[in-house]
Amino acid sequence: MIMEDKKHHSVPTALLYRSHSSLKIGDVHRYIITYFPKEGEDPTKSLFIKIKNVEMIPLRAAYLAGPYIIYCDVRTDDYTHNKGCFITADQPIYDPSLSAGQSLVAELSLHTMKEKHVWIVDVISQMLFSTSSEVHYEIMLGKDPSCLHRHNMGDELGKFTTRLDVQHMKTVDLWNQPPPSSIPNDPVHLVIITHGLLSNVSADMFYLKEQIELMASKTGENIVVRGFADNVCKTERGVRYLGRRLAEYIVRTVVPSMNVTKISFVAHSLGGLVQTFAIAYIQLNYPEFFDNVKPETFIAMASPFLGISNENPAYVKVALSFGIVGKTGQDLGLQGTKPLLMLLPSEPTRKILRKFKRRTLYANTVHDGIVPLRTSALLYLDWKALSSVYATLKDANTLNTDAAKKSERNTTQDSESVSEIPANVEGESSDASLVTSLKSKLLSPLQTAMAFCLPSMQDDSKIHRYARYQTKDGRSESDDDDSNSKSHIEPLPKSSVIESIKRVVLPPLPPLKYLIDPNSREQVILHDKIYDPDCIPRKNLRSSSTLLESLDPIKRQRILEEKIARRWHNGMTWRKVLVNLLPDAHNNIIVRRRFANAYGWLVVDHMVENHFGERSFKGEDVSDWDWTPSDSHTENEVEDKESQLADAKLSDILIKQRNKASKEFGNDPINTSPIVSGSIIEPSEYCGDDDGYPEDNPASPRARESRDVEPNSMRRFSTETVDDDNGWINDFDSEVYDGAAGMINTVTESVNDGLDAFKKTIFRDSEETEVARNKNNYADESMEDGGVNFERQASLDLSGSPIMHYL
Repeated sequence: MIMEDKKHHSVPTALLYRSHSSLKIGDVHRYIITYFPKEGEDPTKSLFIKIKNVEMIPLRAAYLAGPYIIYCDVRTDDYTHNKGCFITADQPIYDPSLSAGQSLVAELSLHTMKEKHVWIVDVISQMLFSTSSEVHYEIMLGKDPSCLHRHNMGDELGKFTTRLDVQHMKTVDLWNQPPPSSIPNDPVHLVIITHGLLSNVSADMFYLKEQIELMASKTGENIVVRGFADNVCKTERGVRYLGRRLAEYIVRTVVPSMNVTKISFVAHSLGGLVQTFAIAYIQLNYPEFFDNVKPETFIAMASPFLGISNENPAYVKVALSFGIVGKTGQDLGLQGTKPLLMLLPSEPTRKILRKFKRRTLYANTVHDGIVPLRTSALLYLDWKALSSVYATLKDANTLNTDAAKKSERNTTQDSESVSEIPANVEGESSDASLVTSLKSKLLSPLQTAMAFCLPSMQDDSKIHRYARYQTKDGRSESDDDDSNSKSHIEPLPKSSVIESIKRVVLPPLPPLKYLIDPNSREQVILHDKIYDPDCIPRKNLRSSSTLLESLDPIKRQRILEEKIARRWHNGMTWRKVLVNLLPDAHNNIIVRRRFANAYGWLVVDHMVENHFGERSFKGEDVSDWDWTPSDSHTENEVEDKESQLADAKLSDILIKQRNKASKEFGNDPINTSPIVSGSIIEPSEYCGDDDGYPEDNPASPRARESRDVEPNSMRRFSTETVDDDNGWINDFDSEVYDGAAGMINTVTESVNDGLDAFKKTIFRDSEETEVARNKNNYADESMEDGGVNFERQASLDLSGSPIMHYL
């Protein structure tokens, strides 16, 4: 049978819904499908959904320009990872990498008698480098899988039955939400989340956002989660550039739009440094801000506070210094005489961080060669206690060893991706066979041969480092001399950066049992402890290096790392949560994709419960962070002349960054007092054109027409900056430079241009026809109850949204 619609085009009666859409970088599309069965309808029947990537198959090879793949999952509306799901028909289905031309077909079971059946379908972009490329996909729903073929439907789009409702929510709908409280002017707790290098906030941190909001719905706290999306594909331009833009976005756009009384920060990877710089920037340039908006919680997850150069092979350091990831790589490589990461923990930063009620670091102990443990946990740990826990869990076989082996079989054998933690620091409680087994499995053959032939050369320096960074609360009187404790340490090799990158691209997927059975998941929290400054051992760090040390870059880097770590601990308590995650641990820790990175579910649960749960909402946990300086600490942390110079240097950088912002926005005063508003955030002035500079926005209260600055003069920075300097790669010490995009994005821009031309040639489709066709597609969808109205979508277009703007 054929059903005739109002346009007199024929579609199969088994077809219920068809939609065509596209994703750009950071886009998240959600379909909420509600089906109302007929009275007495056979419950043994099912609906079938098909999600197809309709891009050309040759684009599978265009990875740097895309990749042209999408992530998608299908689940029932009542699915939760905290509850078992043992009925096969209700189990979630997902595909982490739907390539061009590929499809995902899922069965939507009607096996239970309900008034209505509801499913949630998420379709998420996997774009990494390109802001102009997009991937098109098609979603079809029917009673028979045989009807889910494009040739059966022609050009028909929309909903073809009254018993179906489809709500299509796009990125801006999912992110740009008003405060949950229905009370006007109700105080808002603003949570700012920040993404990392080559990442984006809207797609990669969407799961984390939802979990914070879910907890807020339980506690009743009026939480609003926001993230600055306009740093996407600009993360290689340096911490200063990214942090300044985030800070101005918070001060100018988010806070004035609602009655914000409290603010928290949650970041992943590079985002930890970016949000820290933003906090220092706000404190120095808008000192009244944190008087009106009270700091609440600061969280950094796998963030490289000490850089990454000392944790990686020499070729990685060389690549960073030559600008493989732009100015950001140089920041992370501690390049220059005064590296930014050395200046960041200066007094302007610590002054405001001390005001936060909670400061927490989450760090991967294993399987993270991108941001290893030492740099993400600020170096100083109770290594003895941690090692004892690790050894105990290993003996009890509760470190996911079986799952790890299965994951390794799905990829390749990896003998280098292991923990940086000593197998057993105290020695006497260790099992010699365990140590031997670990070494044989975890050390590469070359390292094993070196350890056998030259054991002192292999291990002595590593042993010394572990002993040096043991906190006081884990040291006995006999341990005051490092030489007494060296013999008790059995260090393991570090995680491999190459293997970690491979796992980012092709992450080992969790088994089905992990997704549906909460009891099958092993505990992932290895260590959770609050460290106060009195825990840090006293060391006499020289303010200057000897001639030989200055010629040894490795020695210099280690001295810098220790100085940075000690400054971060000056006058502040830190909660350090160390986790044991299977690969890809770096993305699993934030659950970048709901099911593909499911190993991180328990970490996000821990973070949300301990920082946004009932106890933290009531302030009952604040006393845990209390600390009174002891006499020994006062003597130990006297600020020397070098620290004072670093403080002045950072203040100078922050002021110069503010001057750059003034050239972007003019010198209009900023009202940082809370502005009463319960509505959705207005379009942002700050979200701008292809270079990230402001666009005309008459709706803004600070529109350009009200300024004494020509709009065109705001499109570029002043010639006083060095943005156009071709020697940017070696400009290590410039405190005003915001680096170029780096080699990767420079390459992909040219690739994108070629691909755009190639696609136009293949399709022989004019730009005007494509725009008209897309508009008609949206219009077709809006004719039915489940569609999205085109005019409404245009009014919420990403180019005008402060949350979801993409270039």
